[in-house]
Amino acid sequence: MNVRNVVVLGECGVGKSSIINMISGAQTTKTSSNVLGESPVSCRVVVMESGLRVNFWEMKGLPGDVGTAPTRLLRDLKTIVRRLLVFLSIDLLLFCIRAGSVTSAFVQGYQAIYVDVCARKVPIALVINGLEGSSGLDMHGWWAKNKDRLFNRGLAFDIHACVTTLSSDEDPSIREQIKTSQRRLRKLVDLPDYFGLPNHLNESESSISRPPPSGASISFYELSPDDVVVFLVGRTGCGKSSVKRFMVLRSVPMFTQHEAGVSHELDPKPKHINTFKYQHPDGNRRIVLVDTPGFTDPDRDLADDRIRAEITGWLEEACKRDVVVRHILYLYTPAYGPKSLLLRPFWNVYGCTMYSHLTLVETMAGCADSRSQSGSVKAVNNAMTRGGARAVVYEDTKESARSILQHVTNDPRVVARVQLKTVTSDIPGGFMKFSTRRKAATRLQKLVGEHLELLDRARDKSADNAGLHSLQGQLQRQRSEIKQIMDQIGLNPSLVRRITGWLDAVRKG
Repeated sequence: MNVRNVVVLGECGVGKSSIINMISGAQTTKTSSNVLGESPVSCRVVVMESGLRVNFWEMKGLPGDVGTAPTRLLRDLKTIVRRLLVFLSIDLLLFCIRAGSVTSAFVQGYQAIYVDVCARKVPIALVINGLEGSSGLDMHGWWAKNKDRLFNRGLAFDIHACVTTLSSDEDPSIREQIKTSQRRLRKLVDLPDYFGLPNHLNESESSISRPPPSGASISFYELSPDDVVVFLVGRTGCGKSSVKRFMVLRSVPMFTQHEAGVSHELDPKPKHINTFKYQHPDGNRRIVLVDTPGFTDPDRDLADDRIRAEITGWLEEACKRDVVVRHILYLYTPAYGPKSLLLRPFWNVYGCTMYSHLTLVETMAGCADSRSQSGSVKAVNNAMTRGGARAVVYEDTKESARSILQHVTNDPRVVARVQLKTVTSDIPGGFMKFSTRRKAATRLQKLVGEHLELLDRARDKSADNAGLHSLQGQLQRQRSEIKQIMDQIGLNPSLVRRITGWLDAVRKG
């Protein structure tokens, strides 16, 4: 029998036990609001109609304002989740909230469990409870209205469900919502895979297939692996507004300054990461410009470490969805050169390959202080360009902005290589149960790297038929060994498909 481990978390009173009851169809789980109980976790086993056995690990309510207990409880919950990862594995983190405001305690629990312990490597779902009586039988309006607010607070989810856990009601419409909720929750825990699916479990096909809304700004959840994602970073006052004006407003005249986040004030307009879509000048690609708050801002709410943490979370969540940053535009002025520390999030995710996707854009070159560029600025520039970065001067014109865009990386082989390295680096981790599996995962990483090198050699020897035939045989043997190792490790089907897909993309590219 297939077994799935689901960890259920949420504050006291949000309906965690009621959600498990609705999935099982029974009323045997005891609900308790005592966060100081002897055991912070209870287990409930439910066998689904498909034959899947689901172990629900229900955690005590996430700590709120109850004196000194929250710190101890949160520490205990982290220990339990860490042990589950090591000895059993976790197939899904199921966070529960009630419709309304999200508390700081919930955010703290999310960061402690999903970010700190699970390192964003485990599928995560959100169940929004208490939506009985909301407009529309699917109750999906709450998520459509609040998903970006949640994301801006650092809360990202792979899938979600809007439900009510009432057992019965006299209102026919609410009774229908109850049936919909049970169907939706059961589907949530019984899904074969949590990647590559619509972000919600709305039964309405028209809602699932709805195209992205028109306009400049788009949600993080509307990104796709085919998008050419370009990050725009720089300190406050470096001229990002001017670059956005020419890249977005002039390319798509229908966008307003407010929609594009363009401001002539010194303080940056965006308080969080914003994404904008528009067509590349060649007309064949969709560019997604990711605008970040300005660094070194006097506003304490925009401290550099907070911005770096937000960028890191964005990049890691994007990698889970196979969305790759194709290029980074780092804007700087002659007086304040680029700093490698501000690029640390990109380095942590993409490693040294980051430099091949980096363009250092000098702005305000005509100002008086442009001649006073310090030796340290030149040294940092030279170090980055030696690593593969490109250095250009932005002349505050539409032509200059378009010239910069023409060099955005769109080679599918480069993108596939970056994602392969990211995906395979996630496998060994500290969550493998046996050392033999850890060794196999490390071997897989090495073998994928060797396979990529062999593909490069095969292209170089394309004119040599004998050598090419030999290399093709080696490539086939390597692919066969890669498949065997993935089977040995027991990777979930979604990860196998991702690795296989990116390998095929490199080969075909």
